[in-house]
This record gives sequence, structure tokens and C-alpha cells, in this order.
Amino acid sequence: MMRSFRLTSYRQDDILEKTTVHLEEMMPTHASTAKRVRSDKKRRLANRKVKSRVRTAEKKVHQAQSKDEALASLVTATSALDRASSKGIIHRRTAARKKSRLAKMVNAMAAKPDRKSPEKKK
Repeated sequence: MMRSFRLTSYRQDDILEKTTVHLEEMMPTHASTAKRVRSDKKRRLANRKVKSRVRTAEKKVHQAQSKDEALASLVTATSALDRASSKGIIHRRTAARKKSRLAKMVNAMAAKPDRKSPEKKK
């Protein structure tokens, strides 16, 4: 589908601010293009929300202090990654790679004693 306007380049961290401004400043020449701009904005915001949930879940696994906390966070992160990949927001292999790395980290943590309660030497 060809659009009747041209997007300017933008940096990743300014994606919402700059593209929203650019898209609103440009006047689409066709009704279908105007609708496409509106729907793209909605989809972009929804995708950002899902990606944010994934990043937050990953951070919680990394910041877990105990084995149990890490395992509970891993379940949440796995679910968030699966949802994002099923919706096509992130690639399925990216989700698999992230889940694998998180599980590997949690398993390594489970092999070690708790961070909160270090073992006392006798």
C-alpha cells in the first residue's frame, strides 16, 4: 500500500514525540491515508505498552534477591515474552532467546545460596 506522504527520519528514543508531530503536521491527500495515520498511531502506542511490560518483567527477574522471587518473576517474564511474540511485536526467536537467557540466569542463581541470607562459616 502506497502512502501519499513521506516520513522524515527520527531517532529511536524520540519515536513518539517526533513522529506524532510529523504525522499530524502533514495533511494526507486521501481519506484512506488519514485513517492509516490514525490507526498507526494507536498501534504504535499499544506496541510500546507491550514492550514496556516485557522490559519491566525482565528487569524484575534481574533484580530478584532470592530464588523464589526470581522463579516467580521468570514465570511473569516468560508470559509477557510469549504474548509479545504471539502478537508479532517481537520476533519469536528473540522471545525464545530472552527466555533462555533469563532461565539460565535463574538456574545459576538457584545453584548458589540466597543473596539475602549468606551462609555463616563455623
